[in-house]
Amino acid sequence: MGCEEFPEEYGLGEAKSGVPLGGLGTGYITLGSDGAFQEIVTMGNPRSPILRPERSFLAIFTSSAECKVAKVLENPAPLGLPAVKYLKYSGLFPFANIRYIDDELPVDLRLTAFSPFVSGDSKHSGLPVALFKLVARSKVSEPLTVAVLFSWEGSSLGSKVFEEEGVKGVTLEVEQGNYTIA
Repeated sequence: MGCEEFPEEYGLGEAKSGVPLGGLGTGYITLGSDGAFQEIVTMGNPRSPILRPERSFLAIFTSSAECKVAKVLENPAPLGLPAVKYLKYSGLFPFANIRYIDDELPVDLRLTAFSPFVSGDSKHSGLPVALFKLVARSKVSEPLTVAVLFSWEGSSLGSKVFEEEGVKGVTLEVEQGNYTIA
């Protein structure tokens, strides 16, 4: 069974918990079955996690000659923003997969989120990293522009955009440590 083949999928919000993403002993963020970040435990706050941070989310924007669509990739969406209609979720540590289902979107959209975890290798399993791979496939024959947004709440973080070896991402940094989202 590969990382993109899970035995069971859950509908929107059906799974009671999500998959924690992050390095062992470094904190984590939990991606829930509703597509939302459910809990953030970083920067030394294991006893006071940030629950359901409403300004931390993924979103998509598509544009064609015919129409423009923007959706937050969770349901319900925060701040009164438009939400993706439905999703299918499967999670098996250290992977979470989501298929987004929305007739208004001109793309089939899938997310695979994961953290490095190598059994017996604490050095690599302890990297404070969460990776998010979104794959969009057009459902229409006309040209499309597709953009993805990753919004992250946290006023104490600095950020830097990077591109190395074909990977683009944003590093969120503080003096005591850092977290990278790619």
